[in-house]
Amino acid sequence: MELREDKVYEAIYLAVKSVFDEALERAAAKARSAGRSVDKGDVLLDLIYEAIREGAYRAFREVLASKLARGALEPG
Repeated sequence: MELREDKVYEAIYLAVKSVFDEALERAAAKARSAGRSVDKGDVLLDLIYEAIREGAYRAFREVLASKLARGALEPG
């Protein structure tokens, strides 16, 4: 049996999409059970916001650590 690259990518995409969709739905259902009015789109936007915020924080921290290591900044 020969594996076609496009079919492998499609299978991976569908598996990830399915897991991601289920996780979004569970998170939205949990928020709704806590009395919040949310849907999967709201959860996705929150997730994207947190990912960007965490990425920016990590990048900022790494730049500061790098500058400290090179002596470009004084600690404190």
